[in-house]
Amino acid sequence: MIAGTYRRSFHDEEVLCADPTLGMVHHGERDPGGYELVDGGDVVGVLYGALFGTPESFTRDLIQRILDNPERIIPMLDGSFALACLDRDANRFVLATDKLGTRSVYYTRDPPFVFGSELSSVLTAIEDPTVDEQSVSDLLTMIHIWGDRTLLEDVKSLRPATYVLAEKGERSVRRYWSFLFDSRPEAGYVEETAGAYADAVSASLETVPGTPGVWLSGGLDSRILVAALERAGTEYRTYTYDRAMDPKFDPFLDDIDIANSVADTLGVEHDIVGFTPETLAERLPELIEITDGQLGWNTLIHLSHVFEIDATNPMVLYEGPPLVTGEKVGKNHLGRADHPADVLSELHTRVDPKLVKETLSGDVEPKDTFINEVRAVDQTGSDEQIREVTHLVYNSRKHFSGSNKVARARVGTRVPISSKGLLDLVGVFPQSLRRGSIPLTGGRIPHVPSRMKLELMRELDGALNEIPYGATQLPPSYPHAAHGAGFVVKNAVQRLLSGSTVGEWYRENDCFREYLDELLYGAVERELFNAEPILEARRAHLQGDDDHIVYISAVTTVELFYRRILGQESA
Repeated sequence: MIAGTYRRSFHDEEVLCADPTLGMVHHGERDPGGYELVDGGDVVGVLYGALFGTPESFTRDLIQRILDNPERIIPMLDGSFALACLDRDANRFVLATDKLGTRSVYYTRDPPFVFGSELSSVLTAIEDPTVDEQSVSDLLTMIHIWGDRTLLEDVKSLRPATYVLAEKGERSVRRYWSFLFDSRPEAGYVEETAGAYADAVSASLETVPGTPGVWLSGGLDSRILVAALERAGTEYRTYTYDRAMDPKFDPFLDDIDIANSVADTLGVEHDIVGFTPETLAERLPELIEITDGQLGWNTLIHLSHVFEIDATNPMVLYEGPPLVTGEKVGKNHLGRADHPADVLSELHTRVDPKLVKETLSGDVEPKDTFINEVRAVDQTGSDEQIREVTHLVYNSRKHFSGSNKVARARVGTRVPISSKGLLDLVGVFPQSLRRGSIPLTGGRIPHVPSRMKLELMRELDGALNEIPYGATQLPPSYPHAAHGAGFVVKNAVQRLLSGSTVGEWYRENDCFREYLDELLYGAVERELFNAEPILEARRAHLQGDDDHIVYISAVTTVELFYRRILGQESA
């Protein structure tokens, strides 16, 4: 449904057919390479995103082949996209996501079949929506929602590498691609991955007519991305935001210091942006609307700096390469006797499940989500299940549902890591290059960065290897062991002397505190929640006994969802 789709003044709307309705709200001249609409008479289709790294173009012929044989044709497509194809005469319809699910797609659980890229647009077809308590549990536990669920029982989210086939009143949901997992020898792997990533970035640039942009931080992911852009020989510009959720301690180099050094070394145009607590309070409702309530607002703060840039230059922002660096699933998460659901819980839980259960009035078990996702993947081995769930569920739902959607509220986006060649390499990631843990810590303290991230940075661009890495305060040229020590020292000092900036904003800024309090007091009136644990977390945070801003952000995200998307004020 197009009627409820988020839009701003620069968006254009095109409708290919009215019964059934198929059309798109798109960026128009702001990102002409980020969409396609094809009217082939009886056969029509829309491409939300871009195909790249593939000889295929989104034509009537391709649409017809997708309709005839989606199981064979869709896996052949590379790029960052969602697509919808319709044969009006045969009443046959195909809806699909790319291999990483970089574009959100929602659809109704029950007939009639209605779909859209935003939950609000699908909601227009639901008379009496019901909030999904397990999804609320996800949001409180992991600060984002997993699998094919949304905050509404009535609306499903289409998984990555999946398509819906609807024909003659029947529909089926099918997976068309999965990782082929193994662990190959380390020799040559870094060089091959660096080449494949640079090729994917170069291929995606063919769909960007203007100057692309990159968020440049003190980390290595963004540095790896700009190194690939340098290899492609393209012009680009960079931006840095002040990380409001990170601890502050002046003696350490921060994102702004390091990004300035990177931009100066590369000689690229660079801007620094930021905002105030008052601006954040004003922006939260819109952020929840843009991201469909699928993520806690604390994960969106940095991304929302896109509203502070000139969105006509660049017209497209690039997404970094977290999947290829071996950072999330570490050595200590694999080869264990534990049930994979227990390992996934250890990996992804952000808020104590006991507090989550106390907060919800219904009988909800947070761990059920991890168990269900293990059952849902096309893998049988424990390690493979852990890897696939993290690669496809965590990355799709946390990273792409947030970074892509928030950025696309202003500009186009590209995600080069959705390339099949690159994902095939991720599937055979060498165990020796994964993130390990600091010796004698029982796996509790990770060794940052992974060897893969360090080696990939060194392989792609030697000129940037003498600039310190924010997490360790050491240049990538330093030995891996030294980085581990640097990470431990930096984090020990920061945890001792400072807390999260947004947590401090809630304590000290009257405007921001009053806004969040009004949302919290609204939430405790909902039948969904028990008031006591919410109010106790508020008290403990404001008195400095604990830092509960992540939990508070999840609770207030649900309240904003009720108000902004469901239009239901609290009692």
